[in-house]
Amino acid sequence: MLLFDSHAHLDSISYPKSVDISNVIAVAVDLKTSLYFSYYSSLNQHLKVYPFVGLHPWFIERNFESDLNSLRQLIIESGVSIYGIGEIGLDYSRNANNKIDQQACFEAQVAMAVEFSLPVSVHCVKAFNDLYSILRPSRVKGVIHSFPLRQHEAKRFVSLGLKLGLNPRILSSNLTKRHAFYQQFPLSVWVVESDFPNLNHHNVCNDPRLGMLALIKDLALAYRISDEEVAVQIYNTTQQLLMSH
Repeated sequence: MLLFDSHAHLDSISYPKSVDISNVIAVAVDLKTSLYFSYYSSLNQHLKVYPFVGLHPWFIERNFESDLNSLRQLIIESGVSIYGIGEIGLDYSRNANNKIDQQACFEAQVAMAVEFSLPVSVHCVKAFNDLYSILRPSRVKGVIHSFPLRQHEAKRFVSLGLKLGLNPRILSSNLTKRHAFYQQFPLSVWVVESDFPNLNHHNVCNDPRLGMLALIKDLALAYRISDEEVAVQIYNTTQQLLMSH
């Protein structure tokens, strides 16, 4: 069974070797990690790494306009070695005082993704309405990462053609409600992620393989198909996000 990790952080720790995981999207959070990823088409010999670059809302500085200019130049100079823009988005849980800056920075990066025909990996906490307002006119493709059990918001983003990223955090929710949530959508809506190395759930112990296999099994139970069928669909969905590259 081949797995495609749609969201991981590889700038400070080596991704564990696994016979199952063959591909991983490595997201950046600031200009430093974006620069780091731009020089590497593959950070591990045992898997294919797809680098994304971007400015995460937690790390937006007062001079973010300068960082945006540097990011744009980085994409131009790196060419085909950059596969997307992320991790970008809005997060009002930590600092509600910089909402305007967050929105401006996010909107600029979405526009950049459209300009260069790149997918996005999007972070959102307590900001779904503003996020939707920015994404709706752009028609950018990509993933809302670590999507919570929120049906109304899910329907809005799916209507824009975006994919929803599941990580093992969702497995702590009520099983009946969770499976009913999945079943509102076709399987092709979902991708799975480890958010490595930021996750330690249900004895996953930061092993991305265990977390993603648990998600595959959970989806298989909900859709009443085999684990292998789910894995193939998830793999293909994630691969298709990168097809324009």
